[in-house]
Amino acid sequence: MLVLLKRVDPNWYYACTPDQERTGFIPVNFLDVRIDVPTRLNTTEPVVPPSFSNPPPATIMQEDPYKKVIDSCIYDIPKARPPTPTNTRNEDEVSTSSQVSPIPGGALLLVVQEFTGENSGDLSALSNEVIQWVEPGAKRGETPPEDWINCAKLNGVRGEFPGNLVRPLSDDKEIKTYLKNIPQAEAIKDYEGVPGQCIALEKGEVIYLSGEDATFCYGRSASGKQGKVPKTVCKVTVPLH
Repeated sequence: MLVLLKRVDPNWYYACTPDQERTGFIPVNFLDVRIDVPTRLNTTEPVVPPSFSNPPPATIMQEDPYKKVIDSCIYDIPKARPPTPTNTRNEDEVSTSSQVSPIPGGALLLVVQEFTGENSGDLSALSNEVIQWVEPGAKRGETPPEDWINCAKLNGVRGEFPGNLVRPLSDDKEIKTYLKNIPQAEAIKDYEGVPGQCIALEKGEVIYLSGEDATFCYGRSASGKQGKVPKTVCKVTVPLH
């Protein structure tokens, strides 16, 4: 249960827990509002119910609430989903962009709160990491359900992830900004690859890293090819965490 302090805009509330130990911004679609904030109280000043003797400090709202430190938001990880048969997945779409490193295809999501999986089928991801929603029918820009959803990291690792810990991405400029922070290596020259052994890369194309050793970089290329490339043809620009 949360106490609503202020309706920031049509999409966000400013709220706190009943013990006032946690305050922050939370999306409207995460709430089942029983008693709304009175319209006359939706002013530029935070609203505090009279029952609170020590109201939480006022917080200045940024232009885009999504850009706040997401740890201040109040999220609950959904209850564990019972085991289900593995779904047969469709092949991911691959962008037809003419860029050397195209934006990955399919429905892209931004992780707004770090999550570490507890089960073998869970996908772990860091805050501000870009992942793909790979369920059939998933479309870029659509908001996923708040329950567990099938996702994949850009390096090809797959698993289930809480749908209420992500938000959809659709703007190419914003997507490119977040892609720069994902562990990756960049091809320093054209490489034809070795069938069945190494994937091909164009000069400047990146491979999102799932691992590396003294000889190879492993992962998935921006154009959707899963495999490895020799370190002699690429350089690591963002190392693995």
